[in-house]
Amino acid sequence: RRLSQAAGNSPRELAQKLVSAVQNGLERKNKQVILINSNDKNIDGKKYIYDPNYFLAKSYGSNAHSVDAYLDIAVVRAGYSAYSPSVGYKPMVHIVVRWIDASSAKVHFTKIFSWGSIYNDDKSTLIPAPDKYTVVGFEALIHDKARMVEGVHQGIPELSQHIIQAIGL
Repeated sequence: RRLSQAAGNSPRELAQKLVSAVQNGLERKNKQVILINSNDKNIDGKKYIYDPNYFLAKSYGSNAHSVDAYLDIAVVRAGYSAYSPSVGYKPMVHIVVRWIDASSAKVHFTKIFSWGSIYNDDKSTLIPAPDKYTVVGFEALIHDKARMVEGVHQGIPELSQHIIQAIGL
């Protein structure tokens, strides 16, 4: 059982907050960040997370911004999931990240990060969520929408740190 969007917060809104957190983290390391909006996403909801390239931009243009690298981040899924309602729903955020050298177009990496995932797979970097936001029972989960959103948003700082570490900074 899965709630794909927590209390009206879309993956796009979560992505914007995640990008902002990564940007702030990179700027604290004295890296200049230029945000480039890409509407060149392939998303139509028909593919699953195990094709990570599906959620990222098809191309990154001609480097008109004179950048060293592109960092493409897509929130694939966010909400709550549970093995069983009696065990409890846990917040989760699944993202796909690609790091590309802008001059050579070489892909340094494409990674899947799963914060709070209850599923164990070998394709993702799994990051545990705190038990503080585990909720037993669906009715209890949807009863407190503010707490629901807060639980999902707890993943943003940890995900941004993992992205920055993956870049090697």
